[in-house]
Amino acid sequence: MGSIRLGFQLLSCVLGLGLTIPAFADLNKCQDASGRVTYTDQACPSTTRTPKRVEVPPLPKVDHSGLPRDAQGRPILSQQGGAAIVLEKRDKLGPTNVLAACASLVTRCFQPGVRELDDCFLSAPRCATSRPWEETAYKPCCPEACWRQYDARRKAGATPQRALDLALFGGGSPANSCLPQR
Repeated sequence: MGSIRLGFQLLSCVLGLGLTIPAFADLNKCQDASGRVTYTDQACPSTTRTPKRVEVPPLPKVDHSGLPRDAQGRPILSQQGGAAIVLEKRDKLGPTNVLAACASLVTRCFQPGVRELDDCFLSAPRCATSRPWEETAYKPCCPEACWRQYDARRKAGATPQRALDLALFGGGSPANSCLPQR
């Protein structure tokens, strides 16, 4: 009697699964402009996105005067035991500095539901040249090549966060970023 009951339960389970599989086969995975994913049996809303211009706040001035100094007079950012992270004075900028400034402009601008990453990246100040680290009057900016790479990745379906990471930082491989490395 126990084996008949077990067989009936197993058959019910298999039939139940067989009846529900077609219902899941027609689900669409939809992703909105902010990267949220939903599943629906309806067609996904248009993935056409139109970033709008927003005001990108300037980066704040950083005051290091209150930080402790090491023996060479460099500001100490963090110290643990005998190790310290200090701020080096650099005479020249490089591509990494420009990418970091662009990332800061875009991510500090972002406010979910108010200013989306697409809007912030589109609206961030553009660099005057393709090698802004060589400009004598450099101001934090986003290179045009970075916006084009970000926009192409978004149109290909990447989330805003993933498109930003790939465009600016090559997804962890700086050689694949939007700026040439020295």
